[in-house]
Amino acid sequence: MSRPVKAGERWSTFIFDGIDCADLGVYSITNGSTYTTYLTPTYKDKTTEVTAYDGRYYYGTQITGQKFTFNMFADNLTFSELTRLKAWLNPRKVGKLIFSEQPYKYYYVKPTSVSTLANIPLSEVQTPINSVLGDMQDGDAVYTGKFSITFETVGSAYGYGISYFRDDLVYDALNRYGIGVYPDNYFYDSGLLYKDMCPATKWNINVEQTNEGKEQEIPLYNPGDAKSYPKFKVHLSSQVGDGGMIHFKNYDTGDACSVELHGLSGDIEIDFTGQVIKDKDGKPYYGRFKGYPIGLNGKKEVVMIPESVVENIEAIYLREYDSVTVQNNIAHITNIVKKVSSIWKGWYFCINNNGGSKIESVDFANNNITLGTNVITHDILPAEINEDGTVKRPAGFECRYIEIYNNEDLIPPQPKVGDVYRLNDLWYIYRQNEWQQTSLFSDPDEFKNIRGDYVPVYITCGANIVQVDELKIRTSNMPAFSMEAEILPRYL
Repeated sequence: MSRPVKAGERWSTFIFDGIDCADLGVYSITNGSTYTTYLTPTYKDKTTEVTAYDGRYYYGTQITGQKFTFNMFADNLTFSELTRLKAWLNPRKVGKLIFSEQPYKYYYVKPTSVSTLANIPLSEVQTPINSVLGDMQDGDAVYTGKFSITFETVGSAYGYGISYFRDDLVYDALNRYGIGVYPDNYFYDSGLLYKDMCPATKWNINVEQTNEGKEQEIPLYNPGDAKSYPKFKVHLSSQVGDGGMIHFKNYDTGDACSVELHGLSGDIEIDFTGQVIKDKDGKPYYGRFKGYPIGLNGKKEVVMIPESVVENIEAIYLREYDSVTVQNNIAHITNIVKKVSSIWKGWYFCINNNGGSKIESVDFANNNITLGTNVITHDILPAEINEDGTVKRPAGFECRYIEIYNNEDLIPPQPKVGDVYRLNDLWYIYRQNEWQQTSLFSDPDEFKNIRGDYVPVYITCGANIVQVDELKIRTSNMPAFSMEAEILPRYL
């Protein structure tokens, strides 16, 4: 049966236990022309009254859970569809709840209250022309009316992120709905950042310095609005000797923890949520954490800078500006896009998959920021214009296509920054001293001019300026190792 509301439509639909309510023929409707958005979880304050004291002593607040109520409309449900609806709302069922307007997170919930269906007594008129069987000329009974559902969280009171990068969220939408179906739902300012404009989650640790007591920063972004606890995968070059430890400290939260790793080798996982270490075979090691588990504050400030901006001049004509250029670790932001701010010092400038360069200083006169050398930030040059006004060189990051004819042996052994090739329909670009998979290109013809010759392509880049917790590590008696983080965002 064709219905006016489709799966994935904002506000009107939600997913529970993997099924969109619209696929069952029911939708969320307004309550007096407005929808309800819950601003706080349910909580309980711990207080004590004391004789002869005017007031109460406060001992903290416990978040007890979250409750979500939907006013629903059933649209001409057949008895078979009504039966499916009843099974979907089984009071013993626990599943993930995903809001169509907030598709980046889910809550584990169960139905706690389902009202009766206040339905209008209707029949679906069927005739020999539109009925397969040609019987029941009065039509089958259908159920149309209103009811309400209340879900409450089970277990944790928090919601959890479906993905860490916005790229993954977009791909999830494509897999679920297909190309061109409600893509707007997956481009909210959700706190998720695109991978090429986000602080890195992998680091090579300079043990020559950290073993001597010098701290190394490992900036890690938390897109959730609640405190989250990361996992770290550590890739050890050799077995850790006696006294081998990693010391973590978050200077913003005050969390500090030392993790003992003696006797371990290969790939291991440090889980601050369960305070457990696991080796490559999954064997757990307990009792090796000293201190308080390392957590990250919820999302802080993010300044988003688009690739370009268009100015409407006196409502007559439009002028387009490139937003950002980078030369020799100096990033210039076009004035019309954003004025630089002194509070950005110490934040991280993320562009063109550089992994986040720490901002060392801010130049107000020229609207520039000076970037640190903690990562490689490639130049993104401004356009070169000839005297006659023609473009000598377009603005952007230069990319050059190399045809390898699906033969790995033809991949350049000494590539240059910006080299691009395609292998088995996957695209790769050489940046930050390594080949990186990319989705910037889709067809080699993008690199051809009108004569069919391969020519460079120049890509302009957006950027994010991100504030993160000051998270640092130092080590004791550790061999060479690298480390990567996983974080599951949490939401209230």
